[in-house]
Amino acid sequence: MGCLWSKDERPAAQRQSNAPSATSTAAAPLVNEPTTVSAVPSSSSLAFVKALPAGAVKAQCYSVYDGDTLSLTDRSRVRLLGVDTPELKEKEPFAEEAKRLTQSLCERREIWLVAEGDPVDKYERLLRWIYVPAEGGFTCVNIALVEQGLAVYYHPSGSSSSTLEAVLLQAQSVARSHARGKYAAFEDADVFVTSNGRAYHQRSCRHIAEVRIHVIKKSAALDKGMTACRTCLSGTT
Repeated sequence: MGCLWSKDERPAAQRQSNAPSATSTAAAPLVNEPTTVSAVPSSSSLAFVKALPAGAVKAQCYSVYDGDTLSLTDRSRVRLLGVDTPELKEKEPFAEEAKRLTQSLCERREIWLVAEGDPVDKYERLLRWIYVPAEGGFTCVNIALVEQGLAVYYHPSGSSSSTLEAVLLQAQSVARSHARGKYAAFEDADVFVTSNGRAYHQRSCRHIAEVRIHVIKKSAALDKGMTACRTCLSGTT
């Protein structure tokens, strides 16, 4: 998984921020240093910020379950907001890579949690943006995963738009344009959407069998923040 974060991809306003920087560049691990991976976000990344958002709460990551789920030392489980990574249990492509990136940034390290919207999901997991120390500031792990093509923007039906929606969609576009991660073999194609749905479908999907649908390109659906229908992905349409 090569690192393509050398070019500054952040918006101009973010690059010019004069917010105070982090007081240290790395947090001491609880037990051992996590394994280093090649894709380490730099200050040119969309995931980089000079200062933590208001309300950030310090915590310690105990372990990482998969790319978008981890546990804290108090055994609380955390689900990363705004993103969805490939499933390990189903052995989906890039699930292991997503887990390794989150491990390299979080496991046995000091992290900062930022809440927005619903505090927990139906599984009682904390829903949070996660930030970790980086040279000169902090990295948002949620955005880093999307920027490396290891997660997609995820906006569950019925939930309100997030404050980071625009930057997550920009990170997703960057990943696709650079053929990173799951976009390495991306091929645009027609997909089918409904007027108010948050997912795009294959034509054979049972969920759109009796509703009015529209045809758009998959790239356009992604740029709108839509995600693939889980039924279509499972092949049980």
